[in-house]
Amino acid sequence: MSMVAITRLEPSDHITVDRAVVSGLIRRHGAAMAEDILMGHVVELTDGVSAIDG
Repeated sequence: MSMVAITRLEPSDHITVDRAVVSGLIRRHGAAMAEDILMGHVVELTDGVSAIDG
């Protein structure tokens, strides 16, 4: 599984997030931090995508 690091996102950017990535964010940083990371973005949850696309 490869990961793509996000270096810059605008709040209105549409991003696609694998459910496993969101689960990992919650496990590693807690639900509040995961929400802060994704807040303000149009987030589409997918299965089987290993990267966050900006």
